[in-house]
Amino acid sequence: MGHETSSQPAQPGRSPLFVFLSRYGDKILALVPLAFLIWVVAQYAVDVPFRDQWELVPLLEKTYHGELTFHDLWAQHNEHRLIFPQIIMLLLARLTRWNIHYELAVNIIMALGIFAVFIHQVKITGRKLGIAGLPWAIPAISLIVFSISQYENWLWGWQLQMFLNLLAVAGGIVLLANDTFRWWKFAAAALLGIVATYSFANGALFWPIGLMLLFIKTRARERKVATAGWILIGALTMGTYFYHYQNPENHPSLSLIFKTPVEYAVYVFEYLGTICAQGLGGDGADFSADGDFALFFGLAGTVATGWAGWTLLRKKIADPGALLPYFGLILYSVGSAMITGVGRLGFGTNQALASH
Repeated sequence: MGHETSSQPAQPGRSPLFVFLSRYGDKILALVPLAFLIWVVAQYAVDVPFRDQWELVPLLEKTYHGELTFHDLWAQHNEHRLIFPQIIMLLLARLTRWNIHYELAVNIIMALGIFAVFIHQVKITGRKLGIAGLPWAIPAISLIVFSISQYENWLWGWQLQMFLNLLAVAGGIVLLANDTFRWWKFAAAALLGIVATYSFANGALFWPIGLMLLFIKTRARERKVATAGWILIGALTMGTYFYHYQNPENHPSLSLIFKTPVEYAVYVFEYLGTICAQGLGGDGADFSADGDFALFFGLAGTVATGWAGWTLLRKKIADPGALLPYFGLILYSVGSAMITGVGRLGFGTNQALASH
């Protein structure tokens, strides 16, 4: 009897290195931004509270005396109510003797969660469109999520609020926008909406976006109950949010956007494009060149996104249902730019370039 082997002969002309890179190259590339981010944080992080972070001191003192109340956590900070971020920061402070490095580590862990949500969505899209893997998307998403352009967020533990907010919003949108409606998805998304709202003010946008997704994804027999329940939960969440709400002192008037609509539009587009423009203008103190680049990228990105979506739908390259999660995420990004512009335009359009 002849000897048989199950090994496959190597394909001629293809080295083991080529095979390895073709199989794992996208994953290796995806690790590069993360590895660089971890190096930057380890290199430049400072174990000292910074700016708003000092406002945690009275709350931390109350935890040691057993005097911390829900009202302390619910109290307004600028436009935000930071219930969930403050709970996490207080727990970390008690467990680590307030070592700021642990807050920064949690920020990176939450960013990994955001990255995982986006990769999960890309895989769902690949299955719906019949495209295997979409490997090129993984390094691209990694480059955006772990971008050093938001270096203040990475080096400032207080910014935990933003990572928690985005993780909750992205998770909620992916739950509501994919496949068939399920009540457990509804409950999980509503819970994530509450976390998002009470982590950062922009989380309020999640409720109208979620309502739109529910209206599209639910069938007639469950639409009325689902949308009515969503409106009720959202109204209760926002009602408690704005209970005894006060406009922050020393902040510009919110009506400024109506007096200077062009500057407001510039702010919004600079906000959207700044991730691609940090530092491109050099070290000028007025950041004017960075602002020009950010405005260009914001306008170009908006036009390109609109054109791509229209082309995919018009030529029926993609089913509208496959694009729905991305539409929800785009609405949240643009809405965040618009809301931030309302509250920050008075500080100048270049405030949109802030890396936090």
